[in-house]
Amino acid sequence: MDSWGFITGRLRSLENNFLPYGTLIRWSESPNADTFVKYVKDSVYGDIFNEGNLHKYETVLEDHMQGLYDELLKIIPQDSLIRIHRLSSDQNNIKMIYKAKMSGRDVNWEILSENGFYPPEDLFPIIEEKLFSKLHPALDKALRNMDEEFKKTGNIQIAEFILDRAFNDLRLNLLTDPAYKNIADYYRVWIDLENIKNLLRAKRLDIDRAYIPHVLLDHGTIDKFFFESMYMSQIGDVAEELIRGRYGELLSEGIRTVLEKRLYSQLEKAIDEFLLAKVGAFRYASSGPEVVEGFILRKLMEIKNLKIVFIGVLNGMDPEEIKGRVRNGGLS
Repeated sequence: MDSWGFITGRLRSLENNFLPYGTLIRWSESPNADTFVKYVKDSVYGDIFNEGNLHKYETVLEDHMQGLYDELLKIIPQDSLIRIHRLSSDQNNIKMIYKAKMSGRDVNWEILSENGFYPPEDLFPIIEEKLFSKLHPALDKALRNMDEEFKKTGNIQIAEFILDRAFNDLRLNLLTDPAYKNIADYYRVWIDLENIKNLLRAKRLDIDRAYIPHVLLDHGTIDKFFFESMYMSQIGDVAEELIRGRYGELLSEGIRTVLEKRLYSQLEKAIDEFLLAKVGAFRYASSGPEVVEGFILRKLMEIKNLKIVFIGVLNGMDPEEIKGRVRNGGLS
């Protein structure tokens, strides 16, 4: 394929299959599992779910996304956007395997993804036997640094932050083509919001100031040194400084919840909804990479919402609590 026109048309036709926010809310209010099963069977997801695999929703939805990526790879002119999202699966898999190794636990293979570049069964011996050179050079370097820092501190969170930085750089390296400018700008905003979240988490974990450069991601619209400069302040002062900043109006309630209750769910939801609203701008592109990236990001958020609803309903959670977690980006 040498044109974005075909894939744009294909995705425009699939946009009608996104679940409206109201549908997810109705599912959250299911009085029992039988009603929930009926809702799912009557939806666009009815073909992939049945009574036998409903409790394996993580695997089913993972396979569903893999199918979407495979379809897009057949018709997309350049595969950079698919590669960006496959990197996220590798990132999660490496974290899970590394954490299991360092804590002396068995790997939970059921939560590992098959959507990355490296199959989980290949990653395991690479990490177990420290054969890091078999990975991308940036990941080889990151894992060696993770080992060094873990030996020094015994802090797995710092090791994870090092890995996050490596994957962040890999993603942005895939977006250097001018055709991806608006998408790269979106990810720079995402980096800002990750840095806000990570700064608060680091304060709560009382991470030593010397390790803050590992915690913060590069290439955001806000220089990471701005965040570093406030780290030695009391957490209440850090929170107030963030609330006065560029994203303060958006995140103020979530930041205060972190401060007062040590809960991040409200902040994470506010961030997700803000980013999803930004994705809405991609819908107005006539064709090209923005249409593809916008579709993928909306699909990933729908999958996230489905997992929230599935785990809530199938475990008998309070419907109000489930509904409070469902993301609404105003795109339905």
